[in-house]
Amino acid sequence: MSESETRNRLRDHVENNLPSNTSSWSTDLIETIGIRKVLTTPAELVRTEWSLCSLSDAELSRIDELVRICSLPCVDFSTVEEIPYYNARPYRQWVQEWFPKIKVNELKLFNENCEEFGYLLFDTIQQLHKSETRSSQLPYEVNYPVLFEKFLKLFELKIKTQPCLPTGNATIFGQEVISSKADILCTKCDDPSKILSVCSEVKRSRSDETEYSPVNKKLRTELPTSATDNEEESTSTRSTGGLSSDVYAQHVGELLAYYESSVLKRGLLGVIFQKTNISFTFLKIKPASYEKIKRRNPQVVLDPAMDEQPILFYTEQFNFLKYQDRKTIFKALLTMRMMDIKSWDY
Repeated sequence: MSESETRNRLRDHVENNLPSNTSSWSTDLIETIGIRKVLTTPAELVRTEWSLCSLSDAELSRIDELVRICSLPCVDFSTVEEIPYYNARPYRQWVQEWFPKIKVNELKLFNENCEEFGYLLFDTIQQLHKSETRSSQLPYEVNYPVLFEKFLKLFELKIKTQPCLPTGNATIFGQEVISSKADILCTKCDDPSKILSVCSEVKRSRSDETEYSPVNKKLRTELPTSATDNEEESTSTRSTGGLSSDVYAQHVGELLAYYESSVLKRGLLGVIFQKTNISFTFLKIKPASYEKIKRRNPQVVLDPAMDEQPILFYTEQFNFLKYQDRKTIFKALLTMRMMDIKSWDY
């Protein structure tokens, strides 16, 4: 896109007013702002791009060890509906078989949180089974945000959930944009006002009540050659799970809305979750670039030659019910947790 075309599109957005809610943001707006997408892996995104603080080789090795210890190999399914349920098996037997107790010095409440996660999972499959066996009963709706919240608690992250979340807001092109509230905020362990990560659920479309599906228009993506991990599938063989470009645009809107509360000045970490599939993101943006976006007019364009363009690093989707995927997710979240704790000591 030429500079004149960019300015014309920006002028149209400014003159026609920006959507006041980020749930209405589209790919076109993100391209106009000048944000480009780069595909990477969860480990690379958290350890290298986000990188709240540096970890030693010993600490990185310990994370790998914790992944092996804590990854719950008995839980290996594609969907909640696929998990078997047996009337004759009581909860206590089920949770002991699937969530054996493990001693983890870094996660002192891991067993308690595992049991809480397992309890919700057991109740969910029990309710699904009951709705299937009673023809007069409506299908059971799985509460995926709560399930994901319980999953996050395995890592003893400090979280805030609806309805007690602050509403993110930002000024874009001189106009105040009020974000819809994020679904979950992960906050700094020693400062609840500082955000580690913004977690957003993929909502159903208002128009047809179906989930977002891929659209033809794609944002330009790049895959760094360094973004590899032995425990992660090749990004060339993994599906994005049907996330449309507009989903990323709306997520970027939320990241911008909460950016000023980020624990880092150079960006904000995010998670997009769709049922039990999650994708990690990191919006890398210089404070000077953010200030330009806030007050920018059609005559001002972020200059790639000056490294002013923001970058949305993002990953493919990983399913926290699947064992191999969960190891990848655990590694990213354990790295995030250890960096959070270590930065407290600085």
